[in-house]
Amino acid sequence: MNRFGLGWGNPKLDPFVETPPPPELAWQLHGYGWWVLALCLAAVTARWARNSYLRYRANRYRRQALAWLDALPPYRVASPRPEYARVPALLRKVALCSDGRREVAPLSGRDWEAWLDSRCPGCDFAGRAHGLLYRLAYMPDPLSEIEMTQLLGQVRNWVRDHRRRDV
Repeated sequence: MNRFGLGWGNPKLDPFVETPPPPELAWQLHGYGWWVLALCLAAVTARWARNSYLRYRANRYRRQALAWLDALPPYRVASPRPEYARVPALLRKVALCSDGRREVAPLSGRDWEAWLDSRCPGCDFAGRAHGLLYRLAYMPDPLSEIEMTQLLGQVRNWVRDHRRRDV
C-alpha cells in the first residue's frame, strides 16, 4: 500500500483511500441553448466575413488608383512626363466609380473642386490647391515641384479617404 515502505509518513492517514480523478470532461455542448448560441455566433461570423469581402471588392478601384499613383516616376519641371497630365482624369474616374455618372459628370471648375472637398474632409482642392487640376490637365506650362507634390498629396488623400454621401 505504502510505496515508501512501512513506518514512513503519518500512520493515522493509512485508513484513508485515495479518491479517483474525475472523468474527462466532454467537449460536446449540453443543452439546446449552447447549440443556438453556436449557430448565432456562426451566423454573425459569416455575415462579418461576407461584409468584409464585399467592402474589399467594392474598394478595388481605390487600390488600383493608389497603385497607379505610386507607380508615377519622380516629377521634374524641366521634363514633365505625360503621365502627370492624366492625374485629373484618374481623379474623375475614381469619383465616377464611387458616386456615379449622374452626379459627377456635370461638375467642372470650382463646382468640381467644391464637390471633391465635400466628399473628403481632409482635402482642400478649392482652397490651397485651387486650379491645379485644371492647369495640369489643360495648360501647357508645367506645375512647380511644390505644386505637384501638394496636388498629388491631395489626390492621394482623396482617393484613400473619400466617402460617398449615402454612406
